[in-house]
Amino acid sequence: MMTTPDQGGHWGILGGTFDPVHHGHLNLALQVATSSNLDGVLLVPSLRHPFKDVCRASFGHRMEMLMCATSGDDRFVVSGIEMDEELPGYTIDSIRAIRERYPYAIWSFIMGEDNLEELERWRDPEAIFAEVRMLVGQRPPHQWSDYISRFPADRIEMVAIDMLDVSSTEIRRLLNEGVSEKELAEMMPRSVVQYIKKHGLYQ
Repeated sequence: MMTTPDQGGHWGILGGTFDPVHHGHLNLALQVATSSNLDGVLLVPSLRHPFKDVCRASFGHRMEMLMCATSGDDRFVVSGIEMDEELPGYTIDSIRAIRERYPYAIWSFIMGEDNLEELERWRDPEAIFAEVRMLVGQRPPHQWSDYISRFPADRIEMVAIDMLDVSSTEIRRLLNEGVSEKELAEMMPRSVVQYIKKHGLYQ
């Protein structure tokens, strides 16, 4: 398996605030990658997010947590492209920057079904579909069949996965309450828990 998309291959893009990264993010990426025969997944932390408030952790800390979470796993590449290119936070801009940086790779965009309703509110969704296919991780049964009919049938695919019930919001709440490292390690890689504790994040 390739370790970077520089040489080509079929890669997935998973963007998000990753504030902090948790097993739900990694599970979504890996299950979709496996089901869709991707060569790897590019994890792209957002510098800015059009639909969310300012992140609790800095971009640098979120990058480092992603590096901790994926260390030793060559199925993942962590990209700071939104910071490198000072992108405004819109998915279409990030996708175009990624395709320009890695012109030999074929790209699909990975998302969870919980974000599907937002898709029509994203900037220029038609342009997004022109640039990439959308791979939507979904827990069966496929309750979104009517909704996805609004999008180009050949550019969006529902991928059955085992979704994990974990969120960054819940993790931040638990961290603020002083939950144990053992409990946190059930929701996120232990290396990320240790990084958070070392730097006093989310207190």
